[in-house]
Amino acid sequence: MKNLFLMKKNFKSKFQSLSPSYRKLISLLIFSTSLVSGWYFAPSRKPLLCAGFSLVSGGAGWFLLKKYNVKNEFEIKKQIIQNIDLNSENTNLKNELIKIQKENGLTEIQLKSEIFDVYKKFLEIVLRNSTSNLEEIQNLKKFIKVLNLSPQEIGQCHYDFAQNLYKKYIVMLEREGVSEPNEIINKFFFLSDRIFSLDSSKGYQYESARIRKIFLFSEENVKKNCFEKSTGLYKNFVLESLKDPSIKSENLSEIGELLSLPNSSRNEIHGEFYEQKIDEILSSQQKIKENEKKNLENLENLLEISKELSENYLAKKTEPIFSSELISIFESLKNEINENELDIFLNSIKTKKKDLLLSNESLEKSVSLSLNKVLCEQIENSLKFLRGNKKIESVKETEKILNLRNNFSKIEKKILENGNFSEIFSNLGKNFKIEEIKKVYTAYLNECLIEKKISSKNEKNLRELEQLFGIATKESNEIYKTSVGPLLENEIKKVLEKKNFNDENKKKIDEIVLSLKIEDNLSLEVKSSIYKETLKNLLSKESFPTQKEQDELETFRKFLSLRWDDVQNFHDSLSELSYQKSLTEALGATGIIPKNYWEGLENLRKKLRMSEQKAKQIFYAAIKDKLRIGFEKAISENKKKAQLQSSESGDSGEDPTVTKGAGTALGIEAGNPSGNELVNLVDLYSKNSIFVENENVFNETNQISLLGQTGRAEIKNSTKSKIDYSFPVNLDGLFNKKITTDMYREYLVECFSVKSQIEKRKLFNNLDKLGPILGLTASEIETIHSSVGSVVYKQYLSQALNKGFFR
Repeated sequence: MKNLFLMKKNFKSKFQSLSPSYRKLISLLIFSTSLVSGWYFAPSRKPLLCAGFSLVSGGAGWFLLKKYNVKNEFEIKKQIIQNIDLNSENTNLKNELIKIQKENGLTEIQLKSEIFDVYKKFLEIVLRNSTSNLEEIQNLKKFIKVLNLSPQEIGQCHYDFAQNLYKKYIVMLEREGVSEPNEIINKFFFLSDRIFSLDSSKGYQYESARIRKIFLFSEENVKKNCFEKSTGLYKNFVLESLKDPSIKSENLSEIGELLSLPNSSRNEIHGEFYEQKIDEILSSQQKIKENEKKNLENLENLLEISKELSENYLAKKTEPIFSSELISIFESLKNEINENELDIFLNSIKTKKKDLLLSNESLEKSVSLSLNKVLCEQIENSLKFLRGNKKIESVKETEKILNLRNNFSKIEKKILENGNFSEIFSNLGKNFKIEEIKKVYTAYLNECLIEKKISSKNEKNLRELEQLFGIATKESNEIYKTSVGPLLENEIKKVLEKKNFNDENKKKIDEIVLSLKIEDNLSLEVKSSIYKETLKNLLSKESFPTQKEQDELETFRKFLSLRWDDVQNFHDSLSELSYQKSLTEALGATGIIPKNYWEGLENLRKKLRMSEQKAKQIFYAAIKDKLRIGFEKAISENKKKAQLQSSESGDSGEDPTVTKGAGTALGIEAGNPSGNELVNLVDLYSKNSIFVENENVFNETNQISLLGQTGRAEIKNSTKSKIDYSFPVNLDGLFNKKITTDMYREYLVECFSVKSQIEKRKLFNNLDKLGPILGLTASEIETIHSSVGSVVYKQYLSQALNKGFFR
């Protein structure tokens, strides 16, 4: 406040320092003297001229009095300032201001203007120092309260001040050549922000925008500057509170509100100071003593940090220290140790937990993370040795994982009674590629299988590794099969090479299966694979197997305890080409197997140990191919016949389905029945005995009249049978359905077209078999018969009517 009085003292200030009555008397004397002097010093004694000079002299005196302001502006400001006390309530200030207004003859607006000038002068003095502090903000707010300035008046004062400050800012930019605002400008915006915050939200936005617009500053940059200054001032106050015990948490809240810092920012700053305190304690020694624990509790109360947050901050700093200790202990647990050593490690963990004030939650978290880290590093060590093809070293590293798992299981409940560490040992493989994890598991498994047996200890360790690595049972079984399968296979092949299929060797193989705990399906798979390979080698020769070779193969099958059902598919698949080749030769060009060949084919099937079902399958496939070839020939002949008819009929417009004088019974076109390939299809089918005959027996009831007894009737029942044929091979699916139906229709027309009764009978006898061989269904055959039958009947009626009678 003293700075407000440092105004220049001159005549004007001395004159204005006089009381109002003296100033009026002196003013009257000066004015009177001016009038008299003008009259007296006039160059002429003419009354009119003297009066003129007197008026000029009086006007000059009046102007001089005006210049020195009888209202005493400096004195007014001085009186206002002298009545302001920022450390009191200033209850008499209002009366003093009224007194000042009356003594100086001021209007209400003039008094307000003087007050505004005093506020702006105070603001100017505050800005002489570029560094912000809390006292300045507090004094500004007190000044506003004392002078009873409204938010609108404060806003206007800051706006007027900003305009004058901007002029200085422009000059500064031109002189120094910088584009960034200096600290004075930043401080002005910060103080304005704090003062405007007393206004409503809309008022704050309006006044802030007005002064920003003068400097052309962005809202984002101004807010950032204000936030940084508020944060800095709050941190300084918190730092001061750590040294001054008189500062309480309530004072921190007041300063936070003064600076309009959000709770989140305050809490963040509190957390930083709390963490710094923990760092100071832990930097000297790796534990927290009782007195230091008390200091932390006091700091919690001062900074209003909740119990949960304080534990989080503490855990953040102490967990790394505790984890480092744990990792060292877990490294030791990789080895085989006794109970006394385990107790030492356990006590070390408990002591460290107490020294670092760790909660149970932090303890569980640290143990889990440290244990997981050590286990993952150990797996990585195993993989490194595997990559270098050092399988023995890799297995040793894997055994350390099992030791750690075993040792930890003995102390885990003592570390934390309700702790749950099972998840750590459940799926470590998720941190690695599954293929790499399988390699580690396989390497350990192969080591266990060196003696060609699995001990109970090894089996337990394998189960634990499956759980540790997160390998599913199905996957582990596959790995086990891959590893033990070759062992069993090698032993069987050794016996096979010597062809010594005695009981002793059989017992040896069975013991290996039992000691390796090979499941029945895997044992069957390995044995079947070897048998299949042996059979393949036997059939790969140019000649068929001799009786001796067949007997040895059968002995080998029994040695392996393989049922015939287990190997039948091998014989069927591997013998297929040999049997198919012989069958093709038997069919020849005609597709009809001579009767004396059937016995030879059957002997070959038995020699190859092929099943009847497989032999039929091969036979039917060969017949189907022959049927296809024959049907294609029939299609070709039909096309040639159609082209010939087309060339003969030309464009005469006659019906191409009827040929005049063709020599047919009904005038329907006849083909060449003796060379019809469709008849050959039926012959191929029948002569190879492909039809499957099914006898269908049924009862028939007849009513007959008895001789000599008119009127009497008797019902007689008789049993009849009918042969139904099934067609295991047909052309269904090989040709377009339209082609097969058209060909069948042509054949049916031909049945009615031929004149020779012998040919007609031959064609009709094959008719009921041809349709199924072509792959036509009963409904499709019936449709064709209806269509052709109607044409035949019309032709018959037409011929009869032309003759004029019916027979």
